[in-house]
Amino acid sequence: TWRKERAGRIQLSTEYSPCLARPGAQLTIFAFMDYDCGFCKVLRYRLLDLVQRSSVRVCIKQYPTAIMERYPVAALATVAAQQQGSFLPMFEALYGRDGDVEEEDVIALAREMDLEVERFRKDLTSEGVRAVLLRDVTEGGRLGVRGTPTLVAGAELFTDFEVLEDWVSALIDEKGRRAEAARARALEGRDAQAP
Repeated sequence: TWRKERAGRIQLSTEYSPCLARPGAQLTIFAFMDYDCGFCKVLRYRLLDLVQRSSVRVCIKQYPTAIMERYPVAALATVAAQQQGSFLPMFEALYGRDGDVEEEDVIALAREMDLEVERFRKDLTSEGVRAVLLRDVTEGGRLGVRGTPTLVAGAELFTDFEVLEDWVSALIDEKGRRAEAARARALEGRDAQAP
């Protein structure tokens, strides 16, 4: 079911989340995504486009639905690539693939990206990388994320991108109107003080 829900007080950390943004982003959107999710594959283009044309920052949260069975290697690979500053290339490469992703696949991608392959291989199985993944899954569960993709902005959960886009536009427009009104009041106050 597509929905937009109140999520109460949402406090998500960006500390370990890779974020895509232009300078001066006014709003943070968290995207809970899974590499096995076809909707996420399509959504990534729309999120990148939103970052390019709006004053938003999109922070990716790993939310693999298969985590109860095993640590999905695709999710671990993006966190490990992030350790070497290559989140976005790995993110794009993994979403560009079809079918299951195995460890040898992500090692080959790391090689193609000129990452330090031995370091990447160690990070794939490290407790630190697993902790980042578990932190994202725990945060999503606490918020009531039921599936992917789920987007969080302000105190709202969105599973319909168009609703999120409208909400973002309205919020940014409102912030712009408030900033313009504040500038006008400041100018009026300065003019009133002039002799």
